[in-house]
Amino acid sequence: NVVQSVRGPGGGYILARPAEEITVKDIFDSVGESTSFSDQISATEESSKEHKVLSDLLGKELDSVVINFLTTTTLKDLEDRLKNT
Repeated sequence: NVVQSVRGPGGGYILARPAEEITVKDIFDSVGESTSFSDQISATEESSKEHKVLSDLLGKELDSVVINFLTTTTLKDLEDRLKNT
Protein backbone atom coordinates (compact mmCIF):
# COMPACT_ATOMS: atom_id res chain seq x y z
CA ASN A 1 0.00 0.00 0.00
CA VAL A 2 2.97 2.32 -0.46
CA VAL A 3 3.31 2.37 -4.26
CA GLN A 4 1.24 1.28 -7.21
CA SER A 5 2.43 0.42 -10.68
CA VAL A 6 1.43 2.35 -13.78
CA ARG A 7 1.55 0.59 -17.13
CA GLY A 8 2.46 2.08 -20.44
CA PRO A 9 5.32 3.98 -22.06
CA GLY A 10 5.50 6.54 -19.27
CA GLY A 11 4.76 3.93 -16.64
CA GLY A 12 6.56 3.12 -13.46
CA TYR A 13 5.57 3.50 -9.85
CA ILE A 14 3.66 6.21 -8.05
CA LEU A 15 2.74 6.66 -4.41
CA ALA A 16 -0.43 4.79 -3.50
CA ARG A 17 -1.36 7.45 -0.94
CA PRO A 18 -0.38 11.06 -0.30
CA ALA A 19 3.16 11.50 1.07
CA GLU A 20 1.77 12.87 4.34
CA GLU A 21 -0.02 9.54 4.93
CA ILE A 22 2.94 7.22 4.31
CA THR A 23 5.19 6.70 7.32
CA VAL A 24 8.79 5.57 7.29
CA LYS A 25 7.60 2.41 9.08
CA ASP A 26 5.22 1.71 6.18
CA ILE A 27 8.23 1.71 3.88
CA PHE A 28 10.30 -0.54 6.17
CA ASP A 29 7.36 -2.95 6.43
CA SER A 30 6.75 -2.98 2.67
CA VAL A 31 10.30 -4.13 1.92
CA GLY A 32 10.50 -6.57 4.82
CA GLU A 33 13.09 -4.65 6.84
CA SER A 34 13.26 -5.16 10.59
CA THR A 35 12.51 -2.19 12.79
CA SER A 36 14.09 -3.82 15.83
CA PHE A 37 17.63 -2.89 16.68
CA SER A 38 17.83 -4.40 20.16
CA ASP A 39 19.47 -7.63 18.98
CA GLN A 40 22.41 -5.58 17.73
CA ILE A 41 23.31 -4.48 21.27
CA SER A 42 22.56 -7.76 23.01
CA ALA A 43 24.95 -9.19 25.55
CA THR A 44 27.08 -12.25 24.86
CA GLU A 45 26.83 -15.59 26.63
CA GLU A 46 29.89 -14.63 28.69
CA SER A 47 28.36 -11.36 29.89
CA SER A 48 27.39 -10.91 33.52
CA LYS A 49 23.74 -11.09 34.52
CA GLU A 50 23.73 -7.32 35.13
CA HIS A 51 25.19 -6.65 31.69
CA LYS A 52 22.53 -8.86 30.08
CA VAL A 53 19.73 -7.07 31.96
CA LEU A 54 21.13 -3.65 31.06
CA SER A 55 21.54 -4.64 27.40
CA ASP A 56 17.96 -5.89 27.32
CA LEU A 57 16.62 -2.70 28.91
CA LEU A 58 18.63 -0.47 26.57
CA GLY A 59 17.55 -2.52 23.57
CA LYS A 60 13.87 -2.25 24.47
CA GLU A 61 14.19 1.49 25.07
CA LEU A 62 16.01 1.98 21.77
CA ASP A 63 13.36 -0.02 19.93
CA SER A 64 10.65 2.14 21.52
CA VAL A 65 12.33 5.36 20.38
CA VAL A 66 12.95 4.00 16.88
CA ILE A 67 9.37 2.74 16.47
CA ASN A 68 8.04 6.11 17.66
CA PHE A 69 10.18 7.92 15.08
CA LEU A 70 9.28 5.52 12.27
CA THR A 71 5.54 5.68 12.96
CA THR A 72 5.36 9.46 13.36
CA THR A 73 7.63 10.51 10.49
CA THR A 74 6.09 10.65 7.02
CA LEU A 75 7.55 10.95 3.56
CA LYS A 76 6.34 14.54 3.55
CA ASP A 77 8.27 15.20 6.78
CA LEU A 78 11.44 13.83 5.18
CA GLU A 79 10.88 15.91 2.05
CA ASP A 80 10.45 19.05 4.16
CA ARG A 81 13.63 18.30 6.11
CA LEU A 82 15.59 17.89 2.86
CA LYS A 83 14.32 21.22 1.59
CA ASN A 84 15.51 22.91 4.79
CA THR A 85 19.08 21.61 4.65
